[in-house]
Amino acid sequence: MKRPDDRKPVGGTKPLAWTAEAVTWLEQLPDFLRDGIFTVAEDVARGEGRLEVNIRLLRRLEAGDSSEPGLPWEDSATTLLNELLAQRSPQAALFVRPTLQNAAEREARRRSAIVVACEDVEKVFSTDLAGVSWSTEALQRVESAPDFVRAGIKKAAEFNARREGIETIMLEDLTRFRNRAMMKAVRRMKGFGMQELDFSAFDIARNRVPRLKENTQAVKRFSEIRQYVESQQDPETGGLGLLDRELLDKMKAELKKR
Repeated sequence: MKRPDDRKPVGGTKPLAWTAEAVTWLEQLPDFLRDGIFTVAEDVARGEGRLEVNIRLLRRLEAGDSSEPGLPWEDSATTLLNELLAQRSPQAALFVRPTLQNAAEREARRRSAIVVACEDVEKVFSTDLAGVSWSTEALQRVESAPDFVRAGIKKAAEFNARREGIETIMLEDLTRFRNRAMMKAVRRMKGFGMQELDFSAFDIARNRVPRLKENTQAVKRFSEIRQYVESQQDPETGGLGLLDRELLDKMKAELKKR
């Protein structure tokens, strides 16, 4: 997805993708508000470690976020948070503060602490809220993914890494997370009664899952994924070029298993 109005990134920062819903929402704003909201949305998205601006982020900015942290804070941690937020624009600092507070609270709980300390604040700032770091190779693999799945891959990998207590996401972690997700998808396909690995699963799911029936964004996203995957297929083997042969065989065997 291209950036709205092909606006140029500021200060040499890498452009962010905008979902179709987010672009439509922005274009419906009055002209005098559009540039300011655009800048704040991208600033907040980058501050939260996002790779795209989506409608959920924009709705949150529109409604405001008054959530309070559930853990007490050391005075030094609050001071550090204020100092780090002061380096951002006032508008972005206002919107991103609740998210940073919640992330710092999550880090404190992860180390079984009952109060948020400076180390928790430092961790969420140094890792863009993820609580985990990325190896150069692993991050490059994510950034090379198609833009319509890139943000989802990054978010899912960081979630899995936090769950497993991984400090730095490596290439092998990405591969393991992918394989696990693909096998989970295959088991869902099997639950639909499918025995072959093909794209009819989405049509079946649309008839059975209420939230997919009238979801035009889901249809568009699936179409993009299908087009990309088919473009990567190996014409000689009929396999999906994005997957290694061992995983592909395992997925097919799972579907046929009774």
